Amino acid sequence: MASYHRFSSVSPYTALMLSILHPGVWGAIGVNDPPLFIMWRYTRTTSYALTNLNNAPKDVNEYNSAARAMQIMWQLGTRFSPNPEAPLFYDQPIDAEGDWIPEVRDKWYDHDYSYPDTLTEHSETLKDLLSITIVVPTGGGNGPENITFINQLSAAGIEVTRLDMPGGHSDGLSERLIAMAEVTLNAMIGAEVWVSPRGKAAALWGEIKRGR
Repeated sequence: MASYHRFSSVSPYTALMLSILHPGVWGAIGVNDPPLFIMWRYTRTTSYALTNLNNAPKDVNEYNSAARAMQIMWQLGTRFSPNPEAPLFYDQPIDAEGDWIPEVRDKWYDHDYSYPDTLTEHSETLKDLLSITIVVPTGGGNGPENITFINQLSAAGIEVTRLDMPGGHSDGLSERLIAMAEVTLNAMIGAEVWVSPRGKAAALWGEIKRGR
């Protein structure tokens, strides 16, 4: 099974995270410019994490009206440090005085790709994937961070395909999805599937299907 997520900027990171949360389920991953810095903010930047804590909604009924940063932290927290007894159903990694809570923070570290031990711990799971494809925008976005991440994957013996594509973080998403699909399908079915990122998406999906 291949994983593609295109609902928010955090979705590419989620696709990476799903592979270690559910080993053996995903066969390949394709991500567009994943924001690896997001976990750094929540687990290492005291001021950012404390601001989120102080501005967090009081209960789940305020989720839809919460700021995007609050919603993201909520989604991550309910997966990394769930607590049905807490008002927001998860434990915060930082307390009201700005002190990190080690036993909670460690749970977040387990899913933080910017934390060196995470790759070491989950390297075998990542090696089992047929394909990991990362789009690196040449016109901005999170390019430098992703190049560093790709180099870290390679150094750990994890194969990864780097696709340098024009534009910034959110440009040309349809073309990027198609380019990732080409790499993924080749890995998953072993067929030669030619896809030009310059063509129209509707026509190219037809080419992909015929190639299968």
